[in-house]
Amino acid sequence: MVLPVRLAVSGAWSALRAVTVRGLMLPAGARKQRDPKGIPRHVKIRQKATPIGGPTFVHLEVLAAGGRDAGAAVHVASEFGRYLFNCGEGIQRLVQEFKVKAVRMENIFITRMDWSNIGGLPGMILTLNDTGLPSCRLFGPPELNSFLDGMKTFSSPLTIKIDVQSYKEPMYVDSTMSVQQIPIFSEKADSENPTVVSYLCKVREKPGGFLREKGAALGLPMNSPELGTMVRQWKEGKAVHFDGREIQPEEVLMPPHPSLCMLILECPDDSFVEPLCSNEDVCRCQTDGKEIPVALVVHMTPETVLANPTYQDWMRRFGEGTEHLIVNEQANCVHFPTQFEVQAQLNLIHPGIFPQLPAHTPLPVGNVDLPFPHTRAECMLKYELRPQRQWHRDSVPEEDKERAIQEAWDLPDFADCVKECHEALSLDVNGKADTSSAMYPHTVFLGTGSALPCKSRNVSAILFRISEDRSVLLDCGEGTTTQLWRHYGHATDDVLLTIKAIFISHMHADHHLGLFQISSTIQKAMKAKGMPFTPLTLVAPQLMLKWLTHYDTHCHKILHHFHCIPNWKLQGHIEHQHASQLLLESLGLSKFMTCTVYHCKQAYGCVLEHASGWKVVYSGDTMPCDRLVKCGENATLLIHEATFEDGLEDEARARLHSTTTQAVAVGRNMAAGFTLLTHFSQRYARVPLFGPEFGKNIGIAFDHMHVGLNDLPALPRLIPPLKILFAEHLVHLEERRDKREMQQHQQMRALRMTLEDVESRTTHSNLRILTTSDDKAPEEEILHINVYEWCLRNPKN
Repeated sequence: MVLPVRLAVSGAWSALRAVTVRGLMLPAGARKQRDPKGIPRHVKIRQKATPIGGPTFVHLEVLAAGGRDAGAAVHVASEFGRYLFNCGEGIQRLVQEFKVKAVRMENIFITRMDWSNIGGLPGMILTLNDTGLPSCRLFGPPELNSFLDGMKTFSSPLTIKIDVQSYKEPMYVDSTMSVQQIPIFSEKADSENPTVVSYLCKVREKPGGFLREKGAALGLPMNSPELGTMVRQWKEGKAVHFDGREIQPEEVLMPPHPSLCMLILECPDDSFVEPLCSNEDVCRCQTDGKEIPVALVVHMTPETVLANPTYQDWMRRFGEGTEHLIVNEQANCVHFPTQFEVQAQLNLIHPGIFPQLPAHTPLPVGNVDLPFPHTRAECMLKYELRPQRQWHRDSVPEEDKERAIQEAWDLPDFADCVKECHEALSLDVNGKADTSSAMYPHTVFLGTGSALPCKSRNVSAILFRISEDRSVLLDCGEGTTTQLWRHYGHATDDVLLTIKAIFISHMHADHHLGLFQISSTIQKAMKAKGMPFTPLTLVAPQLMLKWLTHYDTHCHKILHHFHCIPNWKLQGHIEHQHASQLLLESLGLSKFMTCTVYHCKQAYGCVLEHASGWKVVYSGDTMPCDRLVKCGENATLLIHEATFEDGLEDEARARLHSTTTQAVAVGRNMAAGFTLLTHFSQRYARVPLFGPEFGKNIGIAFDHMHVGLNDLPALPRLIPPLKILFAEHLVHLEERRDKREMQQHQQMRALRMTLEDVESRTTHSNLRILTTSDDKAPEEEILHINVYEWCLRNPKN
């Protein structure tokens, strides 16, 4: 008998929603589409209140100071909102590092359609979309519209409304400031970036505060609601009639905070110098102009342009009252202190596998000696425009490895555990093994997190060094180039030139948004070394070619950087052996094969084999996949994603990912010599939970881990000191797991009680339950399940 039952009890509905069609628990958040978040609080407040006059405080803060480990980006903040100027790769990670509220960055200004300025824009838009922000405005070159159209190739439909305002549209005005877009056109007819947009920001005047003493002297009703209305009118610049007389604003208000101007500009090369210096809109803001003098000029300008006498004369014309902030490649500062500190602690456990990151130093060019005062940008350097004009360095991060190291040594039992680990691995006090292992091949993990970057884990990227002069990059998430710079320092260009091919597993943004930056950097390195131009071999999904072509046509010429091979052509088919052979010759491999896996459309893993006998398998993102097991049989090393912890199997299934135990099982079924887990959900930012499945041939990956094939047996030995180092984080994960299991148990009890109540009225050979969260809903969710019998078979649940 099939009985349709409509359950009106909300508790029963909640319990039944936690059951899948197979009768398994589905934890919260495991649906393929989450319910949209509500409108952010600051947007609701702004919708209810109309501010009087300008902002109380305004400051400009440097996010990315311009060095090779970050692009050039600043943001302006007031109580009414935040304004981001340029959004290169890594901005999302910087925002997390320094707890800057990305949800308030509703206005993003782009100076130039170069990837160094827009590489972080797709990720930022996706993040803003997830916060529930209803709309966002983009300003800059007209090509921004085409760029957003191209994003549709790899992103799901957005709920956030994106409003693009090019420099051809009217001035933008809000409660904080007005922003005028000033286009500057290159003198070169063949310039790759013919247009640069500068931004003249005019902060609104702020009315002065009410003087209660003067109000009392005038006999105003000091404790009456009427006074609030009167003060509002005065702050709006209106006179108020009271007790037979007209009271002007200046009689009862403090002097107002005057308007201030900022000029934010980019001058990428000498071809823009003359057009910029002669621009009428800019010249009006200089000392002999008719506009309000500029308080601050932000120069996103390379040293070669700063050395130009014409540019220096133009800077000098702003006068002594103008501050100049230089944001360029000579920045010498730390952008990600957390990563340096975590790496310093890991280095104590095994210096070979966790090498110290080189101290960041600027390029050996030398700073131009400008003949007037100026300030060099540092990450989180702040210039306050209101209430008082001054510089603040309080938030500028410093690299404090010594403190981090001492904190690790102070942990209970850590020193003894590290000593035991070193003795077991025959390491001396410097962490060097008694016998040296072969240098190649080895793997450098540049990104081991999923979806979004966080403080200690960037998104997916693995550099596999086949030999001294040959490497392949396995996925290339946003920030991969800067991760290479942090890992190798001034040797980065030499390493970049070894990259002969890049493999992109699938078209999710966290796996390919670093591609354009790294290809451009490799081409620059070739030019600097006097090498002939050579395209990179790109093994990627067919959809990647569509994205490349769109970007090349509408935004910036990039297609010539690549020789593209679709992933499907390397699945071992005889008719495509020619494409495979060219790739094998460039990498020095005997086999490079792709394999479709269970994830999104056009998702692939890959298998690399060498004539010397080693075999490395990379899963990409996938659920446990039999095809991958077959292709990777008897692998020396399996690098497999392990996005979720055990107990979240249904969430992993819903999102087409693997749990740690599932990934380990793939390695076991494959007969892999070693399984190295990566691509962890950012809820496991420091370290994932260690389960009983972590045996002698299982390891976990960290950003900047450097591991050769001979180092693999050492990785399980590192788990005990890792547990101590990240004990606090592990306790938090265990508490969250226990809480989740308790909630699941309570949900199952509620479900059993509901079914027992229904049993008293009918039989349950095959129960069909019609459920809806709203009696007026036009459609009903129908679950064809046999949950009653499942509960009987699992009484403990």
